[in-house]
Amino acid sequence: MLYPERARFDKAAVFSIFKAAPVVHVAFMSDDGLPRIEEKPDGEVFAYLHGAAAGRFFKTNEDSRSLCLTATCIDGLVFAATPMRHSAQYRTVMLHGVSFPFDPSYDNDVEAEKVNALKLMTNTISCEGRWENTRLPPTKPEMTATGIIRVRVEGASAKIHQPQEITLDNMDSVPEVLDRVWTGIIPLRMVPQDPIASKYNKAPMPEHIANFAENWKERSYGGPAPVGKEASFGN
Repeated sequence: MLYPERARFDKAAVFSIFKAAPVVHVAFMSDDGLPRIEEKPDGEVFAYLHGAAAGRFFKTNEDSRSLCLTATCIDGLVFAATPMRHSAQYRTVMLHGVSFPFDPSYDNDVEAEKVNALKLMTNTISCEGRWENTRLPPTKPEMTATGIIRVRVEGASAKIHQPQEITLDNMDSVPEVLDRVWTGIIPLRMVPQDPIASKYNKAPMPEHIANFAENWKERSYGGPAPVGKEASFGN
């Protein structure tokens, strides 16, 4: 492994990056959406994906297909003395697992589990409390049109690179380089702006919208938070 000191296998690091990334990519094997992670009391970990039920992805990956989910957060750009040492501050995570269908043999109530998955995804993609402050429950046509894939996570790892200073070698430490070449770090942040109500809106601004920016900052840049009783996926 290149730069093994950047590798992380603990769940706190993996989950915090996965939840912070606004875009996640899914790779799958074929025969010819945003995620949510949930840790069950028995230690099993699931990631949930949703999208149009009629889409090819959901038609081909419902039952025991191998899936790979990746997420990346870019926190800054590192400007070194030489182009070959330019880098980035980043947090990236990769999850490996298999699709795990909703079934009465595992789920006490399949429809209730699907609704719970949608609740988890809604409150993760937007913010806590959003599901509870929408029109509920979803209609039968809405549930039929929405595809949900549950992924049983079998392994995961994170890679974190957060240099706070530039490293110079002997060739870059000489005055003719230091006096001419700017070196340093440019932090990057995705920052929410003030909410803009729709032209149809008549409701007062709820607490979860008013506090969105503060909660977003904590979720995106607050760092790993302990989750569950198990500390690591192993490597």
